Amino acid sequence: MGWVRMSERDVRRIEVLTEVLSGRRTVASAAVVLAITVRQVNRLLIRFREDGGGGLIHKGRGKSSNHRLCDGIRGYALLF
Repeated sequence: MGWVRMSERDVRRIEVLTEVLSGRRTVASAAVVLAITVRQVNRLLIRFREDGGGGLIHKGRGKSSNHRLCDGIRGYALLF
């Protein structure tokens, strides 16, 4: 995987999950710091182990919305 642009939130997640994997932090305390559930921390840990830091970014990033209007309708609406 090449370069990945990350938000501060994503970088913070990587820092906390790295602390959990190294044994300096518990899963429960990571959940409190990240303001998510223990179950979600465990899910993030699995993705972090498999895919590294790039696996933590949102999978829909860079894709268009499922609720977008087609270009013709959007162009027509912008005329008025």
